[in-house]
Amino acid sequence: MMLRKLGVAGTGRGAFIGLLVLLFMSACGGGGGSDEQGLTENGDPVVDDGDGGADGSAPGTTRFRVSRVRYDFDNNGVFEGVREYEYASDGKIIQERYSYTDDGTQDVVLGNALTLSNSIDVDSVDETVSYAYDSEGRLQTWVGYNDEMRQTSRYTYNDDDLITRIDVTIEDGSGAITSQYQHVLSYSGQRLVEHTMTLEGETSPTLEFALVYDTAGYVTENNMTTTQSGLVSRYAYTYLANDRADTITDTVPSLTAYRMTFEFGYNADDQPAYLNFITEGTGNDSRYSFVEQYDADGRHVTRQIDDRIDGSIDAVAEIEWEEMACVPVLDWHPRTLVSDPVDSTSPYMPGTGYVWLRHCIDGI
Repeated sequence: MMLRKLGVAGTGRGAFIGLLVLLFMSACGGGGGSDEQGLTENGDPVVDDGDGGADGSAPGTTRFRVSRVRYDFDNNGVFEGVREYEYASDGKIIQERYSYTDDGTQDVVLGNALTLSNSIDVDSVDETVSYAYDSEGRLQTWVGYNDEMRQTSRYTYNDDDLITRIDVTIEDGSGAITSQYQHVLSYSGQRLVEHTMTLEGETSPTLEFALVYDTAGYVTENNMTTTQSGLVSRYAYTYLANDRADTITDTVPSLTAYRMTFEFGYNADDQPAYLNFITEGTGNDSRYSFVEQYDADGRHVTRQIDDRIDGSIDAVAEIEWEEMACVPVLDWHPRTLVSDPVDSTSPYMPGTGYVWLRHCIDGI
C-alpha cells in the first residue's frame, strides 16, 4: 500500500517538503517518480506496506491487478474520488486517471499534508499520471499533471539496474518551469549509502541523506541534513521477529519536543493490518490510522481511515481488482516507509527508498 502526499508540486510527488522541511527551511523541490510516493519527494513519508518479493526482488507477474479505486473522503456512503488504471499489453501500468466530484460534505483532513489519493495536489483536484519505460523495461519517466501543474521525473540507472539519478521538473499550467531538482544516489557495491537532493543551479545539495546499517545488514537509521540550516532529521527503524517493520520514529535532536512515529501492525496471515501515524511537539499534533481489510483470496480490498485513532471511520477507499496479468514496477522515493519482509542481501530492501508499485500487489 502507498500513500500519496501533498506538497508544492509532488507526489505529493513533487513538492517539497511537508512537515519535516517546514521545520527546516522554506525551499521547494520534489523527488522520485510514481503516483505513490515516500518522502514524497517532499520530505514527507511515502508509505508502502504491502508485499514485494520475499527476497527483495520483483514479486513476479501476478494474476490480478487493480482496475479501480473509489474514495469516500467523509464516510457518508458517497464516493467522491475515482482512480482508474490502464495497463500495456505486457501488464505494466501506463496510466492512472483520477477524478473528483464534490458531494457537499466536508472531507476528512489529515495531518502532515497527507492526501488519500492524489499524487501532485489535493484530493479534490482531477489528475492524470503516466508511466514510460526504457528498452529494458525499467521505469524511465513518470509524469503527473492537472490543469495547474505538471511534474516530470526522469530516471538514470547504472549497470546493476540501480537508480543513480532522478531529474525532476515542475511546470505551471502554462508550461513555464517553476522548479527543477535532482536526486543523486550513491552506493557501496549494491548497498545504497547516501543520496542527495539538489536544486537546479545550486552547487551543493539542499538535502543530504545518510543511511546506517546494523551488522545484519538492516537499515537502522536514515539521517536527513538540511544543509542551509544544519538541522538533522533522524529516522530510526525497529523490526519484528518476522523481519517486518515494527516502528519508524523521526526525531530532530535540536527540536527536542518534536517526534513523529509510524506503528505497523499485521494480521494472522502476516498481511499489513494497520499503520498508525502519530506526531507530537509540532504545535499541531495529529493522530490517525489506516486500517486494512482483505478478501478471501488475500487481496487488499478496503482501507479505512481513522482520524484521531478514536475508533471512528472517517474515510474509506475501496479497491477493485481484475484477473489480468500484471508486471510489478520498481520505483524509488526518499524515506519510503515499507513493511515488506527484509532481506539484507537485496539492494531494494525496506529502508532504502526502493519500492514495488502496488498495482499488482496490494492496490494502494
